[in-house]
Amino acid sequence: KIKSDLIQSKEKVRQLEVAALSLSKQKQQSHSSKVKALEQETAALKQELEAHRKLTTSCEAGRHAELEALRQQNEALNAQITRLSSQLLESFQAQFGGFLPPSPRRMQRGQRHGEDPDNMQDPMPDQRAAHADSYRRIGGL
Repeated sequence: KIKSDLIQSKEKVRQLEVAALSLSKQKQQSHSSKVKALEQETAALKQELEAHRKLTTSCEAGRHAELEALRQQNEALNAQITRLSSQLLESFQAQFGGFLPPSPRRMQRGQRHGEDPDNMQDPMPDQRAAHADSYRRIGGL
């Protein structure tokens, strides 16, 4: 009976060793599969990050180009405003120039409005007539 118990015990030890080895292999495979899954997820996240970086770079380049176009358009509009303001001022001065005191910007240095009594100009007769005619056309007379 002792011999049979010994044989059974040896068989039990062998079965337990096989089971332990099997569990160890399963554990390694499970660990290996988890590592592979993590590596795949890391690779996917890296690809997503790179795609996001490319998109961000592309958007920034697009925004930069759009801002540059807006800046150029703004400069062109400012130049147009300056040109039209000058034209309007020239037109206004051509039409009503005799009735306005000279601009302080256009006076010579040292000479200011009211300093020189000879500087006061009366409208010329033809300017008065043009003014009266304009005034009549707008319904003033």
